[in-house]
Amino acid sequence: MDLARRLQSKAKLVKLGQVVALPVRRALHTDYHGRLPMPLYSLQGPKARLKDLQVALREIEQGESEGTGDSHVEELESLHEKFINAGTTKEKLREKIQMYLAGEVHSEVVEALDARLLACHDVLLEDLSEPLLEGFLQDVKRFQSPNEVVGGGMDQVREELYGPTALPILTSDAKAKACFSGAEPRRRQLVIERVALNVAYREFLEPPTQRAGRARQSRSASGLSVNVPSLSQL
Repeated sequence: MDLARRLQSKAKLVKLGQVVALPVRRALHTDYHGRLPMPLYSLQGPKARLKDLQVALREIEQGESEGTGDSHVEELESLHEKFINAGTTKEKLREKIQMYLAGEVHSEVVEALDARLLACHDVLLEDLSEPLLEGFLQDVKRFQSPNEVVGGGMDQVREELYGPTALPILTSDAKAKACFSGAEPRRRQLVIERVALNVAYREFLEPPTQRAGRARQSRSASGLSVNVPSLSQL
């Protein structure tokens, strides 16, 4: 009985240690006044706010795909124009993004860029390299949707960062080139969950006959191995 009590007490201490340890790297952003339901760089706040954020990201994605815009963040071309008019260099943009990701300063322009990349393309701001930052400043079309630009657009950027997988897991080459540190790990988890939900939703919308055919094909593909990235790589 004493052993059970000691184990129970130890479990409580471990749990308490986890709860206390979480806010150490970032203070709670109670003074956040951005246009999103909660700060995208920290994802700190009540669960209800997180659900509101997911809804806002979905509206941003839908607004871009339908060309109707949204009320949450500015369009990519407008953001690019602001950076250019402010004389933002590659080095300055890197500094702004690093401070934003670290929660040291709030920038609506950087937050809007972050939200658009994450919501519309499943790309994390912290995964960008200096050449990609420079490419964005030189030509905004590099960061537009593939159907809006000849030459791949964001599909090409995603492949450069993550390879052929849909998950935001950096390739070894992209990881070596990434120029940011200290980003909140839960941001990557958020994108992974969004990708998984999108895949499940698309499969749900498939005609039953197509789903059945795909299932039969999967069962009959003997010896077929699927390379699924492990979450331990995150």
